[in-house]
Amino acid sequence: MCCIGKILCIVLATTSLLLGCIALPNDEAIELNITPVLEFSTVVYTYRSVLYFEDVQEILGFIPISQQRLLFSIKTNITAGIPLSEGMEVIKEGTLIRIRLPEPTILSVDADEESLLQYTVSETGRRINWVDVSEYINENSEVLSENAQEANILQKAKANTLLQVGELMDLLSVARYRVEFFTNDE
Repeated sequence: MCCIGKILCIVLATTSLLLGCIALPNDEAIELNITPVLEFSTVVYTYRSVLYFEDVQEILGFIPISQQRLLFSIKTNITAGIPLSEGMEVIKEGTLIRIRLPEPTILSVDADEESLLQYTVSETGRRINWVDVSEYINENSEVLSENAQEANILQKAKANTLLQVGELMDLLSVARYRVEFFTNDE
């Protein structure tokens, strides 16, 4: 679902909540309005990695019987945002609307295999096993995910979430609101 579709679902859910300002809807009603949106993506980092894959098989520990070497690049998209599947609460306290959302997290790490650009290939003894290369790409994706977290992707996701919720509240003419983030431990 595109970002606009997600925002529309949140607008509809929040509007239905705000229109019923006399009494808060029950948990079932909130869940029915929010269920269509499982993720609220707010940041995407794209990395292009140049990787070197090597697989050498030897007998007696030093005589190579096959060698596969591959130098290639690949794009990896790392998406961070709010996992709404972990829950969301909208609480009306007088004129204040409290919106409780899960802490931002890495939602996906997707290596774009169509972007794979092969620079050099060397195969001796047998052909490259692309399953092994795929596992190597997945290992690299985990490293990129850690790098994105070190580059503050989660903080940027939180800031973007606050901005988008603020725009939504302005659109709905809600003057007093507070956004709170919770962890699964709470």
